[in-house]
Amino acid sequence: MKLKNTLQILLLFPFFMNAQDWDGLPVPAEANNSNYVWELVDELSDSFNYETPSGSNKGATFNTNWEDGYINPWPGFGNTTWTPNNSRVTNGNLELKATSKNTAQNTNYFSAAHARTTIIYPVYIETNVKIMNAVMANAVWMLSTNSKEEIDIVEAYGSSFSESSNSSKEWFARRMHLSHHTFSSSGADYQPTDPGSYYLIPEEDGKYWRAGFHRVGVYWRDPFHLEYYIDGELVRTVSGASIIDPNEHLNGNGLSSPETIIFSGAAQQWQVNNGVYPTVNELSVESNNIFQIDWIRTYKRFDLLSTNTPKSKASKVLQFSNPVGRYITIKYDAQIKNIKIFNINGSLVKRIDSIPQNQRTIFMDDLRSGIYIIKVVDQKGMQYQEKIIKP
Repeated sequence: MKLKNTLQILLLFPFFMNAQDWDGLPVPAEANNSNYVWELVDELSDSFNYETPSGSNKGATFNTNWEDGYINPWPGFGNTTWTPNNSRVTNGNLELKATSKNTAQNTNYFSAAHARTTIIYPVYIETNVKIMNAVMANAVWMLSTNSKEEIDIVEAYGSSFSESSNSSKEWFARRMHLSHHTFSSSGADYQPTDPGSYYLIPEEDGKYWRAGFHRVGVYWRDPFHLEYYIDGELVRTVSGASIIDPNEHLNGNGLSSPETIIFSGAAQQWQVNNGVYPTVNELSVESNNIFQIDWIRTYKRFDLLSTNTPKSKASKVLQFSNPVGRYITIKYDAQIKNIKIFNINGSLVKRIDSIPQNQRTIFMDDLRSGIYIIKVVDQKGMQYQEKIIKP
């Protein structure tokens, strides 16, 4: 077998230094573009493999990256009020729960949380979620600070039947809404309405989204291009001004502002207006009213050919041959902040931080055979990168 084919097979099983729930799952976007690598954004990624109580004091692990509530004081949507008392991290999941609030007004409590930092294209964001068996929306989404640009990652309604309207909701229970919004200064709302914006669950995956966990991802390539992935497969592409923002709510700039990741759920106003909201009876079954987020991962795209990419090669600061041997020697006098190694799929497979000046060797034995990108950052912020081959 040729070396190239051998490397491709081996790269399907990369070695990871820091275990995460998504380990072994390559970023599906730009999978065949060797000029791109993907760098994990730690502060916007979480396996939720820790425990927190419900309420506003969820501890340092959660609060470092996430904050309870919405991105502004807005209390909730439709008949829903958000409260931190209805969310917690447990059993490896972030759980958002719906409960009854005022039975006379058919209102409910739910929960929302958001990231403490924003993100902008080019970026791939993917989450593994289990939709709850309720008529309310389950959502993982992004919103700009001015609330004019919205990208929905997950939006789904799990229940097949609404007691409040005594009507079937089978159509919604089998579809995932893959969409985005643009809003004008006057509040006018645009979102695509083409049939592809509602993705029907494949028969082989079960009849309903609520039946199990599914990975849903969005590749925000640029202001006028979005790609949607379900369980690692590309299922929808939205590209061009004519579908991103045909009414020019964003003055021809497209989705160009940094956005914040939000986890939430709600009895949305359009549903309530149609008589669809969770009844007290439906809310009494706790197991049907918990939206589960197993993990979320966020990757920034790193373009090796971009003019913004430093052109200095890593061999300027590191001593190695190609293919590399058992170890790489540091020959740079200045202190190195970190060294990152990405596989050809763009996943980070090795990271070394705060390297002491007296440490001169980086061992490579823990990497499988393959083609990698090594990226070096010194304490002054200078960056160097180069392709390497590990035999």
